[in-house]
Amino acid sequence: MNEERYERGLAVRKSLGIYGEDGLAGTFTEMNELAPTHTRAIVEYVFGTCWSQPLLDNRTREMMIVAAAAGQDLTGEVEIHSRGLLNQGLSPEELIEGIVSLCPYIGFPKTNHALAAAKRAIEKNAAGE
Repeated sequence: MNEERYERGLAVRKSLGIYGEDGLAGTFTEMNELAPTHTRAIVEYVFGTCWSQPLLDNRTREMMIVAAAAGQDLTGEVEIHSRGLLNQGLSPEELIEGIVSLCPYIGFPKTNHALAAAKRAIEKNAAGE
């Protein structure tokens, strides 16, 4: 494990505005209690290495993740990363349009599930949750 990458990963998670002030909120708190080495590896590699690459901004990364998650029908991931997109300045209308644009590639059922997840994200952001 690398402490510098871990701290960089926490900083990235905090900057997205969806993981709480400590960068470990939500289901991560539960996972961290169950398997701390696993969550540390996620923070260090996913956020401290992959998300810290210099060429893409976080908004672009979030868009890619929403598309990949929608294609795999991972609605929890679509929801949380949709919230990240909204926190990065994407409008609800742009989010919906982006997901609808995936339909020819992922099919109607997965698109419908992703739209429902995006709706939950939009509602939570509007409510300040």
